[in-house]
Amino acid sequence: MKITIAKNEDAGKISKLRINSIKKNLSKEYSKEIVSWLTKENGLGKTLELIKNEKIFCLWDSKELIGTITFLENSKRNHHMGGLYIKSNKLGKGYGTKLLNYFEKFAKNKGIKKIKINSTNYAYNYYKSKGYVHLETHMAWKELGTPTKVYEMEKKLKKG
Repeated sequence: MKITIAKNEDAGKISKLRINSIKKNLSKEYSKEIVSWLTKENGLGKTLELIKNEKIFCLWDSKELIGTITFLENSKRNHHMGGLYIKSNKLGKGYGTKLLNYFEKFAKNKGIKKIKINSTNYAYNYYKSKGYVHLETHMAWKELGTPTKVYEMEKKLKKG
């Protein structure tokens, strides 16, 4: 297992993993319109743009991409994490925790004292179990005609 920063040549694998994860894990709770929008946002072009402007950390087992997490250092958003995605058949095996711990250590080394995220309902309890605290609930994707709850969460990073 190793964690690397994504390169352009990884974009196809990253996009495929994220789209498959969205379709498999989020289609049960989100409308078709939201799933369609999310898959477009994780297409090849958007993934290449994200690689250029931000940092995507990739967890690899040999040449197999297991998961990704994005550090939004250039985003105008109010949070630093842009999605944790794990290959569907690898969920529940500690890979997400491995990536999240790496991400938090990276953020702490950058001088960030707290991380804010927007969580889906699907991932809410996972983040809560990792020390993230619910700040407020927003209604997202109103423009798609199906407003859906998104949870703003935060974790204060411990010193040391």
